[in-house]
Amino acid sequence: MNVSRQKLFILITLLLGICLATGGCNAQKAAKPLPGTPKEVANLVETEAVKVEGVKKAAALVSDRTIYVGLELKDNYDKQKITSIEQSVLDRTAYLEPDYNIGVTSDMALVTKIKDAAMRFEQGTPLSGLKSEITQIGQGVKLTKEAVNKETGRPGIH
Repeated sequence: MNVSRQKLFILITLLLGICLATGGCNAQKAAKPLPGTPKEVANLVETEAVKVEGVKKAAALVSDRTIYVGLELKDNYDKQKITSIEQSVLDRTAYLEPDYNIGVTSDMALVTKIKDAAMRFEQGTPLSGLKSEITQIGQGVKLTKEAVNKETGRPGIH
């Protein structure tokens, strides 16, 4: 009888082990980290922005969860064409970086501020030291898009 108890114990242990191995516990997925450093994200956005027809140069500044994109256009386009170009850049950027809020402008005063702030950040100035400039940029940019919360499917940072 001792041998049959041992066999039963081994059989139950094996079945339990197989069940745990195949079903297991559902581990929670780790949150997806944002790809790249702010500079890498900015470079990617700038590279994609200049692919849009009508864009001569682009400058991007990543601040926390927001990307500001400044555009230098190839020509003096009418307002409708400018809006179309800015919207194309906004759509491309939102596709590439859906986890960020995004602002796009071709207003040269704001483009200059974005360039200057990005250059100062590259030279080592922390974002906290650029707070005033970033606030001015944020207030001036008219064409924006909020990040979409993946859980709710609605705009808003998660």
